[in-house]
Amino acid sequence: MTDEVIIDSSAWIHTLQSKQKTHIYHRVNELIINNKAVTVPIVIMELLGGTRTLQEFQRLKDRLGGLIFIDFSSEAWEVAAKWGFEIRRNGISVPNGDILISAVAFINNIAVLHADKHFDMIGEQYPIKFESMIDEI
Repeated sequence: MTDEVIIDSSAWIHTLQSKQKTHIYHRVNELIINNKAVTVPIVIMELLGGTRTLQEFQRLKDRLGGLIFIDFSSEAWEVAAKWGFEIRRNGISVPNGDILISAVAFINNIAVLHADKHFDMIGEQYPIKFESMIDEI
């Protein structure tokens, strides 16, 4: 895959909750319009778990269903486990979900759009493509 981008929940949250059309909002919409937006199971779980009503849950589920979906392969789990071990041995603490998302991106040679410092920390250890929006929030 090329040009596709996994949109992390940290970028989605700013897009979905912002009353203003920020740079993150425009980038997420650009990816969706160009059919380059990718999602993974944990991002769907995080986003749907944050909805407040059944209607909101269903509407968001339908919207996310139109994205490119990459499931977690056994290779992604293996890479994530190894990276998690190595990262923690280096004294760095990052969520397992972020490590898993990074492993999927690495294996598929795609970027992660995020607004979460943990991805930058992972990127200091491994050659992963990121689009950091931390400065945009």
